[in-house]
Amino acid sequence: MDLAIDENQPYNENLASAGEFFSTFFSTSFTPTELSSILKKNLTVSVPSALGYTTWSFAVDHPFRIEAVMSKLKSTFEEVGALECPDGVNGPEGLFNLYIYAFGDMITTYGHYHPKYSGENRIVVEDGETPKIHPIIMSSFLTAATRKLAFMKIGDWYSMTLDGLQMGEYEVVEDKDVQEINAIAALVFFAILGAEQFASTMYSPALGETYDTVLNALKELKKRNIVRYKPAVALLEVSHSCITANTSSY
Repeated sequence: MDLAIDENQPYNENLASAGEFFSTFFSTSFTPTELSSILKKNLTVSVPSALGYTTWSFAVDHPFRIEAVMSKLKSTFEEVGALECPDGVNGPEGLFNLYIYAFGDMITTYGHYHPKYSGENRIVVEDGETPKIHPIIMSSFLTAATRKLAFMKIGDWYSMTLDGLQMGEYEVVEDKDVQEINAIAALVFFAILGAEQFASTMYSPALGETYDTVLNALKELKKRNIVRYKPAVALLEVSHSCITANTSSY
């Protein structure tokens, strides 16, 4: 497979074309070298941007395959190194930076609300013929995958408050359904990263906060009946020692 972008076409058209290409490309047994070759042939902002957006959409559609894809993406960006696109907004811009802008934007945008699933409080949502994982939980999976693979530093986009898990760069007023999904996402994050790694991204030791700050906030969500999904409630009841023991191998 190969991608040919016409730089004379509008950005949005190229973005859509590249997005369609990568959606199919990710489903193949591609190699990092093949992908880096495609990027080198198409040094325009729309291509790494489309790659970032498609990483998100592919993860929602194929959650069990995304870690393998991201592992190849990491190797791809290591191959291209500091290669730049000449048509950045403020001049030449690194391929990796352009990818991060798009990918990170999707995580922060859908870490709170998703226009198709507003008010939806289930982990798996119906979307046509194919059930999909709720995008807020997908944000948790993707952030955990990037940290697990040492792929990139997403940023300090997560904070825990007694009113719920905030998954964004600023505090947002959220209804109970969204808080519940965010709390479940936190538990998914727990299981993938390991309790201590998770906690290190969720609190500020300089402010006197500790690992227990995270656990107490989750318990508070249960106490206020924000978390109603039974498996999530059961996870909240697991002790500190059990969580640490069960997740230390990740």
